[in-house]
Formats: sequence, C-alpha cells, structure tokens
Amino acid sequence: VHPNLYGDTKTHFFALWTTDGYKKTICYNHGCPTFVSLNPSEFGLGSVIEKVSTYNGEQVDITIKIRRDKASGNWWLSYGPSGSHRDLIPIGYWKGSIFTGLADNASIILWGGRTSYAENMKGPPMGSGHFSTEGYGKAAGFTDITAIDVDGKYYDPDKMIGFMDRPDCYDISELRKSKFFYGGPAGCSK
Repeated sequence: VHPNLYGDTKTHFFALWTTDGYKKTICYNHGCPTFVSLNPSEFGLGSVIEKVSTYNGEQVDITIKIRRDKASGNWWLSYGPSGSHRDLIPIGYWKGSIFTGLADNASIILWGGRTSYAENMKGPPMGSGHFSTEGYGKAAGFTDITAIDVDGKYYDPDKMIGFMDRPDCYDISELRKSKFFYGGPAGCSK
C-alpha cells in the first residue's frame, strides 16, 4: 500500500531494489529501466493484487520466487497462487549486469512489509492492519520461506532475524520454522 506512488490504498505487487545499498539508487517497480517485464499488461510489478485475505475469514496466499539463472546471470521474478514453487508465472527479470554484489548470489534476503506516507500525513496500515500478535487469520505473514542455492536446490535459510524501523507503529513476530507475522494499524505519524 503506497498512496503516493499509486494514488490508491490497494495492495500492489511491488519490488523495491537498489544496486548500491540504497545510497543513491532506489527503484520501485519500473522506476529504473533495468527490469525486463515479460507481459506487464497481464500482471507485473505495480499490479493490484485483487484477491486478498479478510480478517478472521478467508485467507489468500501467494507464492513469490526470485532466482538467479546460472547461465545468463539474470535474476528472475515469478509469482502465483500458493502451492508449488515450480508452477509459477514468470513476471520478468533484472539484468544480472546491473548488480555488482549479486554476480553469483545474494548474501542478504529481506521479506516483510513496507509503508510510505508524507511527513504531514498519517501512515496507512501495514499488512492486514493488525499487529503480529494476533497471528494466523488476522495478521499478515510469510510462511514456507525457503532459499535457492546456485544449483537450484531449495533449503531453509539460516540466521533469520526480525527488523522493525518503527516499532511504535508496526511490529513483527518471532521467526519460527520459516514463518513470521507482521503489521500494524493506520495512524502512524512521522
């Protein structure tokens, strides 16, 4: 949810990335011309995720996969409904040549939520708008977090740590068995 970027309060499928550790280059979606979309008219970076979970009701999961193609060095992004990692739709890729530190692999992977709002405004909700302590069916979350090695084999990531830059507004649960919950209500102010 990013009203300033999209002009609405809907949930969007987005990517935020950098080539220099967020020093000068910060790119949302197609903000830098280095992501190659396969079919952006169907679904791509910035698209609205139409079907989302309801609080204490139907839960909707999606699967997101980012992997480096060993032959080309490009980093592919795929998306689909919850389930098999192999039955996903390729969205596009970042050209491997743009990354200096990702020539062979990623040393840090981040999962979570992000909100953005003007300094004189109140912040939007993060995730479902509920804190992580409410758990499944109420708070937003990530489950079945896995990593992919250079040979395409899946493994459970180690050394997962939680991070919050605004614990007064939003929170994250303890990380257990490759899953966590996160979120918070609207109303945060800078």
